Amino acid sequence: MFGPFKPTSPLSGGLLWKIPWRLSPHQKARQRKRLRAVDGVIACVDTALKRQGSSMKEIERWKAEMPKEEEMRPKDKYTIFDRKEKKYRKGIHRLLMKPQKRLIEQHEFNTDSHSLKDIQKLLPSLTDVPPSSMQPWVLLEPWLDLVISSQGLSNSDVHKIELPRPFLAQSLMMSRVAFIRGHLSKDAEDLQLLADLSPKKTVQGSNIDQLLCEQKYFPRLDTSSLKDALGGSGPVKDSKDLWTRLATSARGSAGIEAMMKCYADRPVYLYLLKWDDEMQTDLEYRIFCAPESPRISAISQYKWHTRWYHAGKSFQEQNEIAQRVFENAKTVHQQIMFHPAMTEHLKNRGFVFDVVEDRNNDNAMRLIELNDFGATTGCGSCLFHWLKDAKLLYGLEDAVEFRVAV
Repeated sequence: MFGPFKPTSPLSGGLLWKIPWRLSPHQKARQRKRLRAVDGVIACVDTALKRQGSSMKEIERWKAEMPKEEEMRPKDKYTIFDRKEKKYRKGIHRLLMKPQKRLIEQHEFNTDSHSLKDIQKLLPSLTDVPPSSMQPWVLLEPWLDLVISSQGLSNSDVHKIELPRPFLAQSLMMSRVAFIRGHLSKDAEDLQLLADLSPKKTVQGSNIDQLLCEQKYFPRLDTSSLKDALGGSGPVKDSKDLWTRLATSARGSAGIEAMMKCYADRPVYLYLLKWDDEMQTDLEYRIFCAPESPRISAISQYKWHTRWYHAGKSFQEQNEIAQRVFENAKTVHQQIMFHPAMTEHLKNRGFVFDVVEDRNNDNAMRLIELNDFGATTGCGSCLFHWLKDAKLLYGLEDAVEFRVAV
């Protein structure tokens, strides 16, 4: 065809939807893993109910009607029914998932951020309104010496880095982009600017790049760790990895913004603690200390959504371990109570602290951090519920409850 006209068929070609017609082997493997995880939850709940000599109608119906992952046909694993499809089936990857609003009332465990009105319905005498801004007792710095000693570290194993304000502003800007895209910006100018603004030495005068090459370190801010960042589960590899974690951590970004808002004149610090392979979240516990006493009111395993590390042991061994954890927690509790950073206001408010078992010493427990106490705070209740277990957590019951998932 000549002139200004040309055929339109080439322009109309191509795929309208860039979705493969079937799942890839990797997608199928992840789907099988999800199905096995569901089977594991059902088995765990069923075992716990049998130990108590009870049962649940929903669980029994599930076991009777629903096949396990290894019993399912491939068609049932990877496809779903759709009456609009030619063969009435379509791949599960083509199912458009609508975002679900998180409702605290629907959660049985690890609740937080309840309203003051909700908790006062259960505890009318509770009048302590939560602070509107971050309080110094939840920061790492006041308790750093106790954390260092309990973890068996020396002062040379911990390094402090002051983060300049221009660097923090650039990091926060890049973090907002990273949360949307799912990865750090690849713009060369942004990355170069972040590298130029980043600190090169610690407060003690050590070169950061050299430190990270010579030793493994775990990074954390005054407010929280950076475990939720990209690659945040292991030790820091180099300075680029360190700043990437800082810019891609939701906890870190929220903590930096809170620090800059509440403490405008106070520098923001990042700490490098010597890496220890024994510090595992599987061995971590959250200790609740009730207001006014403040005695220990409850203990929960920190990793509340998985089975307890000692779940495979006998009931007698588990009882002995629980008793040992309680005794060791009381020792750490006494150290906190007599620490110079302890105040009367903190005693009256109550507090929460996280510890981890020391596998090399049965009579020791390592302190990780302190958190604010209360149903209205952002502190998760792990295997408890801030409202349903309010009397227990707030110390209105004599017994100390120890909860784990077996």
